[in-house]
Amino acid sequence: MPLKSALDIALAKTKSRGKPARLTAQQKAELAEIDRARQAKIAEQKLAVEPKIAAAESAGDRETADKLRAELVEAIAKAEREAARKRKAVRKG
Repeated sequence: MPLKSALDIALAKTKSRGKPARLTAQQKAELAEIDRARQAKIAEQKLAVEPKIAAAESAGDRETADKLRAELVEAIAKAEREAARKRKAVRKG
């Protein structure tokens, strides 16, 4: 029995799952709005925190700068998780 290539296996899996559902214009608009909101939240967080990080670094306060960076990373991750949850809900209908 010949071995299957990774491509053959991937194609077989894709075929077994069926075709993905087509999105309606309304769903596409909702997904676009979710992405815009996510980008806005991330930009807002960066605008609020990055100057504080720069100020802490210029003052030599590395501990505060690292803490602020960690908070920024967590805020961005939270925005990404929230957007993913909302996108999933829109796709389910």
